[in-house]
Amino acid sequence: MVHHWVCIISVLASLPLSPKNQNVPSPILLTPSSTHYGPDGPWQAVTVWLGSQPTAIDLYPDGGTTSTILSPQACNAISPGPWGSGGVFDTSLSTTIDDQSIQWVDFDSKISNRTLAWGRGALKYRGDGKLVMDRLAGDHGLEWTVQNLGSNLINNISMIYPDGSKYPLQVGGLALGSPKDRSWTTDGPSIYASVLTGSLKAQDKISSSSYGLHIGSASLGTKLSLRIGGNDRSRTIEPVSVQPLNDLSPDVDLLDIGIGVDHGASPFSFTSRNYTLTSEDSSVPSWFPVTMNPSAPYLALPNSTCAAIAKDLPVTYQKKYGLYFWNVDDVQYQRIVTSPSYLSFTFRASGPSIKSLLIKVQFSLLNLTLEAPLIGTPTFYFPCQPPQDSSTYSLGRAFLQAAFIGVDWDEKPPTWYFAQAPGPNTASNPSPADFGGDLSASSTV
Repeated sequence: MVHHWVCIISVLASLPLSPKNQNVPSPILLTPSSTHYGPDGPWQAVTVWLGSQPTAIDLYPDGGTTSTILSPQACNAISPGPWGSGGVFDTSLSTTIDDQSIQWVDFDSKISNRTLAWGRGALKYRGDGKLVMDRLAGDHGLEWTVQNLGSNLINNISMIYPDGSKYPLQVGGLALGSPKDRSWTTDGPSIYASVLTGSLKAQDKISSSSYGLHIGSASLGTKLSLRIGGNDRSRTIEPVSVQPLNDLSPDVDLLDIGIGVDHGASPFSFTSRNYTLTSEDSSVPSWFPVTMNPSAPYLALPNSTCAAIAKDLPVTYQKKYGLYFWNVDDVQYQRIVTSPSYLSFTFRASGPSIKSLLIKVQFSLLNLTLEAPLIGTPTFYFPCQPPQDSSTYSLGRAFLQAAFIGVDWDEKPPTWYFAQAPGPNTASNPSPADFGGDLSASSTV
Protein backbone atom coordinates (compact mmCIF):
# COMPACT_ATOMS: atom_id res chain seq x y z
CA MET A 1 0.00 0.00 0.00
CA VAL A 2 1.51 3.34 -1.00
CA HIS A 3 1.69 6.14 1.54
CA HIS A 4 -0.06 9.28 0.34
CA TRP A 5 2.26 12.29 0.25
CA VAL A 6 1.13 14.91 2.70
CA CYS A 7 2.55 18.16 4.01
CA ILE A 8 1.48 20.30 6.94
CA ILE A 9 1.18 24.08 6.81
CA SER A 10 0.71 26.28 9.84
CA VAL A 11 -1.97 28.85 9.10
CA LEU A 12 -2.92 31.93 11.05
CA ALA A 13 -6.51 32.90 10.33
CA SER A 14 -6.00 36.39 11.74
CA LEU A 15 -3.56 37.44 9.03
CA PRO A 16 -4.88 39.62 6.18
CA LEU A 17 -4.88 38.56 2.56
CA SER A 18 -1.68 39.30 0.73
CA PRO A 19 -1.77 42.28 -1.70
CA LYS A 20 -1.72 40.04 -4.75
CA ASN A 21 -5.02 38.51 -3.65
CA GLN A 22 -6.90 41.73 -2.86
CA ASN A 23 -8.24 42.33 -6.39
CA VAL A 24 -9.47 38.85 -7.18
CA PRO A 25 -13.13 37.84 -6.95
CA SER A 26 -14.25 36.72 -3.50
CA PRO A 27 -15.32 33.12 -3.02
CA ILE A 28 -19.05 32.56 -3.53
CA LEU A 29 -20.97 31.43 -0.45
CA LEU A 30 -23.74 29.03 -1.35
CA THR A 31 -26.97 29.50 0.57
CA PRO A 32 -27.39 27.03 3.46
CA SER A 33 -30.80 25.36 3.40
CA SER A 34 -33.44 26.68 5.78
CA THR A 35 -34.69 23.11 6.28
CA HIS A 36 -32.82 20.26 7.96
CA TYR A 37 -33.09 16.74 6.59
CA GLY A 38 -33.01 13.13 7.72
CA PRO A 39 -33.90 10.39 8.16
CA ASP A 40 -30.47 9.87 9.75
CA GLY A 41 -29.40 13.42 10.65
CA PRO A 42 -30.39 16.13 11.04
CA TRP A 43 -28.33 17.33 8.10
CA GLN A 44 -27.94 20.67 6.37
CA ALA A 45 -27.87 21.17 2.62
CA VAL A 46 -27.37 24.09 0.22
CA THR A 47 -30.09 25.74 -1.86
CA VAL A 48 -29.64 26.21 -5.61
CA TRP A 49 -32.00 27.03 -8.47
CA LEU A 50 -32.40 24.89 -11.61
CA GLY A 51 -33.91 25.45 -15.03
CA SER A 52 -35.17 28.37 -17.13
CA GLN A 53 -37.90 29.05 -14.60
CA PRO A 54 -35.66 28.61 -11.53
CA THR A 55 -36.82 25.86 -9.21
CA ALA A 56 -35.35 26.01 -5.69
CA ILE A 57 -33.82 22.67 -4.70
CA ASP A 58 -31.81 21.72 -1.62
CA LEU A 59 -28.82 19.45 -2.30
CA TYR A 60 -26.11 17.89 -0.16
CA PRO A 61 -22.54 18.90 -1.12
CA ASP A 62 -21.07 16.03 -3.11
CA GLY A 63 -17.44 15.47 -4.03
CA GLY A 64 -18.31 13.83 -7.37
CA THR A 65 -18.41 15.32 -10.85
CA THR A 66 -22.09 14.79 -11.70
CA SER A 67 -24.91 16.17 -9.55
CA THR A 68 -27.83 13.99 -8.47
CA ILE A 69 -31.25 15.58 -8.99
CA LEU A 70 -34.56 13.95 -8.03
CA SER A 71 -37.43 14.07 -10.51
CA PRO A 72 -41.13 14.06 -9.49
CA GLN A 73 -41.28 10.41 -10.60
CA ALA A 74 -38.82 9.54 -7.83
CA CYS A 75 -41.49 10.34 -5.26
CA ASN A 76 -44.63 9.06 -6.97
CA ALA A 77 -44.70 5.83 -4.97
CA ILE A 78 -44.20 7.49 -1.60
CA SER A 79 -47.18 9.26 -0.11
CA PRO A 80 -47.16 10.53 2.50
CA GLY A 81 -43.48 10.82 3.39
CA PRO A 82 -40.47 13.12 3.47
CA TRP A 83 -38.85 11.70 0.35
CA GLY A 84 -37.93 14.33 -2.16
CA SER A 85 -38.69 17.00 0.42
CA GLY A 86 -35.43 18.69 -0.51
CA GLY A 87 -37.07 19.51 -3.81
CA VAL A 88 -37.65 17.82 -7.15
CA PHE A 89 -36.99 19.12 -10.65
CA ASP A 90 -39.77 18.93 -13.24
CA THR A 91 -37.98 19.13 -16.60
CA SER A 92 -41.25 19.94 -18.42
CA LEU A 93 -41.11 23.41 -16.83
CA SER A 94 -37.65 24.24 -18.21
CA THR A 95 -36.97 25.39 -21.78
CA THR A 96 -33.21 25.06 -21.28
CA ILE A 97 -33.19 21.36 -20.40
CA ASP A 98 -31.20 19.02 -22.64
CA ASP A 99 -32.25 15.47 -21.88
CA GLN A 100 -31.42 13.97 -25.27
CA SER A 101 -27.74 14.62 -26.04
CA ILE A 102 -26.35 12.12 -23.52
CA GLN A 103 -27.93 8.71 -23.93
CA TRP A 104 -26.29 6.82 -21.07
CA VAL A 105 -29.56 6.07 -19.35
CA ASP A 106 -29.61 2.49 -18.07
CA PHE A 107 -28.90 3.02 -14.36
CA ASP A 108 -30.09 -0.40 -13.27
CA SER A 109 -27.59 -2.34 -15.33
CA LYS A 110 -24.81 0.26 -15.30
CA ILE A 111 -24.51 1.17 -11.64
CA SER A 112 -26.81 -1.02 -9.59
CA ASN A 113 -25.17 -2.21 -6.38
CA ARG A 114 -22.56 0.55 -6.53
CA THR A 115 -22.34 2.92 -3.61
CA LEU A 116 -23.80 6.40 -3.62
CA ALA A 117 -21.82 9.22 -5.25
CA TRP A 118 -18.09 8.38 -5.04
CA GLY A 119 -18.88 4.94 -3.69
CA ARG A 120 -16.41 5.08 -0.80
CA GLY A 121 -18.20 3.17 1.94
CA ALA A 122 -21.59 4.83 1.53
CA LEU A 123 -24.91 3.03 1.38
CA LYS A 124 -25.69 1.00 -1.71
CA TYR A 125 -28.40 2.17 -4.05
CA ARG A 126 -30.31 0.95 -7.05
CA GLY A 127 -32.50 2.88 -9.44
CA ASP A 128 -32.94 4.39 -12.85
CA GLY A 129 -32.64 7.80 -14.42
CA LYS A 130 -30.83 9.66 -17.17
CA LEU A 131 -28.06 12.15 -17.69
CA VAL A 132 -29.27 15.67 -18.46
CA MET A 133 -27.88 19.19 -18.77
CA ASP A 134 -29.55 22.40 -17.62
CA ARG A 135 -28.86 25.79 -16.08
CA LEU A 136 -27.99 26.10 -12.42
CA ALA A 137 -28.14 29.43 -10.58
CA GLY A 138 -27.28 30.63 -7.12
CA ASP A 139 -28.48 33.39 -4.80
CA HIS A 140 -32.07 33.35 -6.09
CA GLY A 141 -30.77 33.13 -9.67
CA LEU A 142 -29.53 36.72 -9.70
CA GLU A 143 -25.80 36.58 -9.04
CA TRP A 144 -24.35 33.75 -11.13
CA THR A 145 -25.34 30.87 -13.41
CA VAL A 146 -23.77 27.71 -14.78
CA GLN A 147 -25.06 26.72 -18.20
CA ASN A 148 -25.36 23.04 -19.14
CA LEU A 149 -24.59 21.62 -15.71
CA GLY A 150 -24.33 17.84 -16.01
CA SER A 151 -26.66 15.94 -13.67
CA ASN A 152 -28.10 12.50 -13.06
CA LEU A 153 -31.87 13.05 -13.14
CA ILE A 154 -33.21 10.28 -10.91
CA ASN A 155 -36.62 8.78 -11.65
CA ASN A 156 -36.50 5.93 -9.14
CA ILE A 157 -33.78 5.26 -6.62
CA SER A 158 -33.47 3.60 -3.23
CA MET A 159 -30.91 3.42 -0.46
CA ILE A 160 -30.34 -0.18 0.57
CA TYR A 161 -29.70 -0.98 4.24
CA PRO A 162 -27.81 -4.09 5.44
CA ASP A 163 -30.99 -6.17 5.85
CA GLY A 164 -32.03 -5.36 2.27
CA SER A 165 -34.61 -2.73 3.21
CA LYS A 166 -34.98 -0.02 0.57
CA TYR A 167 -35.74 3.64 1.21
CA PRO A 168 -35.95 6.33 -1.49
CA LEU A 169 -33.77 9.41 -1.23
CA GLN A 170 -34.86 12.62 0.42
CA VAL A 171 -32.17 14.96 -0.95
CA GLY A 172 -29.96 14.86 -4.03
CA GLY A 173 -26.33 15.96 -4.33
CA LEU A 174 -24.51 18.98 -5.79
CA ALA A 175 -21.27 17.88 -7.46
CA LEU A 176 -18.39 20.15 -6.57
CA GLY A 177 -16.38 19.68 -9.70
CA SER A 178 -13.34 18.23 -11.37
CA PRO A 179 -10.34 19.69 -13.20
CA LYS A 180 -12.40 20.06 -16.39
CA ASP A 181 -15.87 19.66 -17.88
CA ARG A 182 -17.28 16.15 -18.01
CA SER A 183 -17.43 14.52 -21.42
CA TRP A 184 -19.42 11.58 -22.75
CA THR A 185 -18.80 9.78 -26.01
CA THR A 186 -21.90 8.74 -27.94
CA ASP A 187 -22.32 7.61 -31.53
CA GLY A 188 -21.32 11.12 -32.63
CA PRO A 189 -18.99 13.79 -31.25
CA SER A 190 -18.22 13.88 -27.54
CA ILE A 191 -20.75 15.74 -25.41
CA TYR A 192 -19.40 18.15 -22.79
CA ALA A 193 -21.31 19.08 -19.65
CA SER A 194 -20.29 21.90 -17.31
CA VAL A 195 -19.01 21.41 -13.79
CA LEU A 196 -19.71 24.01 -11.11
CA THR A 197 -16.23 25.20 -10.15
CA GLY A 198 -14.75 25.17 -13.66
CA SER A 199 -17.65 27.07 -15.21
CA LEU A 200 -17.56 29.84 -12.60
CA LYS A 201 -13.78 30.15 -12.98
CA ALA A 202 -14.15 30.45 -16.78
CA GLN A 203 -16.66 33.28 -16.25
CA ASP A 204 -14.23 35.07 -13.88
CA LYS A 205 -16.80 34.80 -11.10
CA ILE A 206 -14.20 33.15 -8.87
CA SER A 207 -10.41 33.27 -8.81
CA SER A 208 -9.77 29.53 -8.73
CA SER A 209 -11.57 26.32 -9.57
CA SER A 210 -11.87 25.30 -5.94
CA TYR A 211 -14.15 24.95 -2.94
CA GLY A 212 -14.01 24.92 0.86
CA LEU A 213 -16.55 22.96 2.92
CA HIS A 214 -17.51 22.60 6.56
CA ILE A 215 -20.74 20.62 7.05
CA GLY A 216 -21.46 22.18 10.45
CA SER A 217 -24.08 20.86 12.84
CA ALA A 218 -27.82 21.30 12.32
CA SER A 219 -28.68 20.09 15.82
CA LEU A 220 -26.11 22.28 17.59
CA GLY A 221 -26.59 25.40 15.47
CA THR A 222 -23.35 25.56 13.45
CA LYS A 223 -24.32 26.59 9.92
CA LEU A 224 -22.99 24.73 6.91
CA SER A 225 -20.32 26.69 5.04
CA LEU A 226 -19.67 25.96 1.36
CA ARG A 227 -17.64 28.51 -0.58
CA ILE A 228 -16.89 28.09 -4.28
CA GLY A 229 -13.59 29.60 -5.45
CA GLY A 230 -11.93 29.59 -2.05
CA ASN A 231 -12.68 28.94 1.58
CA ASP A 232 -13.67 30.45 4.90
CA ARG A 233 -10.59 30.79 7.12
CA SER A 234 -12.75 30.97 10.24
CA ARG A 235 -13.72 27.32 9.63
CA THR A 236 -10.16 25.98 10.04
CA ILE A 237 -7.95 25.46 13.07
CA GLU A 238 -4.25 25.04 12.40
CA PRO A 239 -2.44 23.03 11.29
CA VAL A 240 -3.88 22.45 7.82
CA SER A 241 -2.86 19.31 5.95
CA VAL A 242 -2.28 19.76 2.23
CA GLN A 243 -2.00 16.79 -0.13
CA PRO A 244 -2.61 15.85 -3.77
CA LEU A 245 -5.90 14.23 -4.68
CA ASN A 246 -5.67 10.48 -5.14
CA ASP A 247 -7.57 9.63 -8.33
CA LEU A 248 -9.49 12.91 -7.82
CA SER A 249 -10.71 11.70 -4.39
CA PRO A 250 -9.69 13.24 -1.03
CA ASP A 251 -8.02 10.19 0.50
CA VAL A 252 -5.76 10.14 3.55
CA ASP A 253 -4.28 7.37 5.68
CA LEU A 254 -6.08 6.78 8.99
CA LEU A 255 -3.59 5.70 11.65
CA ASP A 256 -5.51 5.61 14.89
CA ILE A 257 -8.84 6.24 16.61
CA GLY A 258 -9.25 7.11 20.28
CA ILE A 259 -11.40 8.67 22.98
CA GLY A 260 -10.37 11.75 24.93
CA VAL A 261 -11.68 14.65 26.99
CA ASP A 262 -10.85 18.28 26.25
CA HIS A 263 -11.13 19.50 29.82
CA GLY A 264 -12.72 18.69 33.15
CA ALA A 265 -13.81 15.33 34.48
CA SER A 266 -14.09 12.37 32.14
CA PRO A 267 -17.47 10.63 31.80
CA PHE A 268 -15.52 7.41 31.25
CA SER A 269 -13.48 5.31 33.65
CA PHE A 270 -10.41 6.63 31.82
CA THR A 271 -9.25 10.01 30.51
CA SER A 272 -8.04 8.72 27.17
CA ARG A 273 -7.92 5.50 25.20
CA ASN A 274 -6.59 4.52 21.79
CA TYR A 275 -8.00 1.70 19.68
CA THR A 276 -5.79 -0.41 17.46
CA LEU A 277 -7.46 -0.33 14.06
CA THR A 278 -6.89 -4.05 13.68
CA SER A 279 -8.59 -4.63 17.05
CA GLU A 280 -9.84 -8.22 17.12
CA ASP A 281 -9.68 -8.66 13.34
CA SER A 282 -6.19 -9.42 12.05
CA SER A 283 -7.42 -9.03 8.44
CA VAL A 284 -7.73 -5.28 8.99
CA PRO A 285 -4.42 -3.48 8.34
CA SER A 286 -2.82 -1.39 11.09
CA TRP A 287 -3.57 1.69 8.98
CA PHE A 288 -5.65 2.22 5.87
CA PRO A 289 -6.77 5.01 3.52
CA VAL A 290 -10.16 6.66 4.06
CA THR A 291 -12.05 9.05 1.80
CA MET A 292 -13.81 12.20 2.90
CA ASN A 293 -17.34 11.71 1.58
CA PRO A 294 -19.90 14.50 2.25
CA SER A 295 -22.51 12.64 0.21
CA ALA A 296 -22.65 9.82 2.79
CA PRO A 297 -23.92 10.05 6.39
CA TYR A 298 -21.82 7.63 8.44
CA LEU A 299 -18.36 6.70 9.69
CA ALA A 300 -17.82 3.77 7.32
CA LEU A 301 -15.13 1.83 9.18
CA PRO A 302 -14.24 -1.84 9.71
CA ASN A 303 -16.75 -3.79 11.75
CA SER A 304 -14.09 -4.63 14.35
CA THR A 305 -13.19 -0.95 14.75
CA CYS A 306 -16.82 0.09 15.29
CA ALA A 307 -17.26 -2.78 17.77
CA ALA A 308 -14.14 -1.86 19.76
CA ILE A 309 -15.35 1.74 20.19
CA ALA A 310 -18.88 0.58 21.03
CA LYS A 311 -17.59 -1.48 23.98
CA ASP A 312 -16.88 1.78 25.81
CA LEU A 313 -20.23 3.38 24.96
CA PRO A 314 -23.79 2.77 26.21
CA VAL A 315 -24.97 1.54 22.80
CA THR A 316 -26.63 -1.56 21.35
CA TYR A 317 -25.96 -2.91 17.87
CA GLN A 318 -29.00 -3.09 15.59
CA LYS A 319 -28.39 -5.57 12.78
CA LYS A 320 -31.26 -4.30 10.61
CA TYR A 321 -29.56 -0.94 10.19
CA GLY A 322 -25.94 -1.94 10.75
CA LEU A 323 -25.81 0.86 13.36
CA TYR A 324 -25.51 1.30 17.12
CA PHE A 325 -28.43 2.80 19.05
CA TRP A 326 -27.67 4.89 22.12
CA ASN A 327 -29.16 3.45 25.32
CA VAL A 328 -30.80 6.71 26.37
CA ASP A 329 -31.91 5.33 29.77
CA ASP A 330 -28.32 4.61 30.75
CA VAL A 331 -26.94 7.42 32.95
CA GLN A 332 -23.71 7.25 30.97
CA TYR A 333 -25.52 8.37 27.81
CA GLN A 334 -26.26 11.90 29.03
CA ARG A 335 -22.86 12.15 30.69
CA ILE A 336 -21.07 11.36 27.43
CA VAL A 337 -23.10 13.38 24.92
CA THR A 338 -23.16 16.51 27.11
CA SER A 339 -19.48 16.35 28.11
CA PRO A 340 -16.42 17.78 26.29
CA SER A 341 -15.39 14.22 25.40
CA TYR A 342 -14.58 13.34 21.81
CA LEU A 343 -13.72 10.60 19.35
CA SER A 344 -10.28 11.33 17.91
CA PHE A 345 -8.96 10.42 14.47
CA THR A 346 -5.23 10.48 13.74
CA PHE A 347 -4.19 10.79 10.09
CA ARG A 348 -0.82 10.47 8.37
CA ALA A 349 0.96 13.74 7.65
CA SER A 350 4.50 14.90 6.96
CA GLY A 351 6.31 18.14 7.51
CA PRO A 352 9.19 19.76 9.34
CA SER A 353 7.72 19.19 12.80
CA ILE A 354 4.34 17.45 12.52
CA LYS A 355 3.96 13.89 11.30
CA SER A 356 0.26 13.40 12.01
CA LEU A 357 -2.99 15.37 12.02
CA LEU A 358 -5.50 14.93 14.85
CA ILE A 359 -9.22 15.64 14.30
CA LYS A 360 -11.55 15.60 17.32
CA VAL A 361 -15.27 14.88 16.86
CA GLN A 362 -17.27 15.68 19.99
CA PHE A 363 -19.69 12.97 21.08
CA SER A 364 -22.43 15.61 21.03
CA LEU A 365 -22.00 15.54 17.23
CA LEU A 366 -22.27 11.75 17.17
CA ASN A 367 -25.66 11.74 18.88
CA LEU A 368 -27.69 11.64 15.65
CA THR A 369 -31.32 10.71 15.03
CA LEU A 370 -33.02 8.03 12.96
CA GLU A 371 -36.62 8.89 12.12
CA ALA A 372 -39.51 7.86 9.87
CA PRO A 373 -39.73 6.06 7.57
CA LEU A 374 -36.54 4.27 8.67
CA ILE A 375 -37.99 3.75 12.13
CA GLY A 376 -41.34 4.42 13.78
CA THR A 377 -40.08 6.50 16.72
CA PRO A 378 -37.17 8.99 16.58
CA THR A 379 -34.13 7.13 17.91
CA PHE A 380 -30.67 8.42 18.81
CA TYR A 381 -27.82 6.47 17.25
CA PHE A 382 -24.01 6.36 17.03
CA PRO A 383 -23.10 6.59 13.30
CA CYS A 384 -20.41 3.92 12.92
CA GLN A 385 -21.28 1.40 10.21
CA PRO A 386 -19.10 -1.05 8.27
CA PRO A 387 -19.16 -0.34 4.50
CA GLN A 388 -21.44 -2.68 2.63
CA ASP A 389 -18.83 -3.34 -0.05
CA SER A 390 -16.34 -4.26 2.75
CA SER A 391 -13.36 -2.99 0.76
CA THR A 392 -13.31 0.79 1.07
CA TYR A 393 -13.65 3.09 4.06
CA SER A 394 -14.93 6.64 4.27
CA LEU A 395 -15.81 9.40 6.70
CA GLY A 396 -19.12 11.03 5.87
CA ARG A 397 -21.18 13.93 7.19
CA ALA A 398 -21.04 12.68 10.78
CA PHE A 399 -17.26 13.21 10.76
CA LEU A 400 -17.32 16.34 8.58
CA GLN A 401 -19.35 18.17 11.20
CA ALA A 402 -15.98 18.60 12.92
CA ALA A 403 -13.60 18.88 9.95
CA PHE A 404 -12.87 21.26 7.10
CA ILE A 405 -12.06 20.00 3.60
CA GLY A 406 -11.22 22.01 0.51
CA VAL A 407 -10.14 21.19 -3.03
CA ASP A 408 -8.18 23.33 -5.50
CA TRP A 409 -8.55 21.85 -8.96
CA ASP A 410 -6.16 24.46 -10.45
CA GLU A 411 -3.15 23.10 -8.60
CA LYS A 412 -0.98 20.64 -10.51
CA PRO A 413 -1.68 18.03 -9.39
CA PRO A 414 -5.08 18.98 -7.93
CA THR A 415 -4.73 19.48 -4.20
CA TRP A 416 -6.98 19.10 -1.19
CA TYR A 417 -6.90 20.71 2.24
CA PHE A 418 -7.84 19.14 5.56
CA ALA A 419 -8.13 20.62 9.05
CA GLN A 420 -9.98 20.61 12.34
CA ALA A 421 -13.08 22.81 12.21
CA PRO A 422 -14.26 24.88 15.18
CA GLY A 423 -16.47 23.15 17.71
CA PRO A 424 -20.22 23.74 17.98
CA ASN A 425 -19.81 26.24 20.83
CA THR A 426 -17.13 28.32 19.13
CA ALA A 427 -18.11 31.75 17.80
CA SER A 428 -16.56 32.70 14.46
CA ASN A 429 -16.77 35.54 11.97
CA PRO A 430 -16.71 34.51 8.29
CA SER A 431 -13.36 35.26 6.64
CA PRO A 432 -13.51 34.34 2.94
CA ALA A 433 -10.22 33.91 1.07
CA ASP A 434 -8.88 32.34 -2.10
CA PHE A 435 -6.52 29.40 -1.79
CA GLY A 436 -3.80 31.39 -3.56
CA GLY A 437 -1.89 28.41 -4.98
CA ASP A 438 1.36 29.21 -3.14
CA LEU A 439 0.49 28.77 0.52
CA SER A 440 3.31 29.40 2.93
CA ALA A 441 3.75 29.47 6.68
CA SER A 442 2.34 33.00 6.77
CA SER A 443 -0.59 32.46 4.42
CA THR A 444 -4.17 31.60 5.25
CA VAL A 445 -6.44 28.72 4.47
